[in-house]
Amino acid sequence: MHPAHIVVTVFLALCGLGAVLGFSGTAPHLLGISFYLGWFVTMGAMLLAAGLAGALAERAWKGTAHAFLRRSWLGLANGAAALASWVWVIAYGDVPLK
Repeated sequence: MHPAHIVVTVFLALCGLGAVLGFSGTAPHLLGISFYLGWFVTMGAMLLAAGLAGALAERAWKGTAHAFLRRSWLGLANGAAALASWVWVIAYGDVPLK
């Protein structure tokens, strides 16, 4: 695992936790900063995952994808989580808060 994947995971978790606390009303002041920083983190995660997916496709063509996937699964999972959060925000982001 590359250290960048671990850093992105930690930042995704912190932004997600801040958003959950903001939506729940426990710490509403965290909502804005979580979404602002979360935008940058999710964009970075999706860009990293896109690069990893391209490299994985190339390695699959060469027949060496299994070893690469063992080292880069976290980066691909981060990209999937970031994409899922974008889909959620696009689908439910205009719903007014209480």
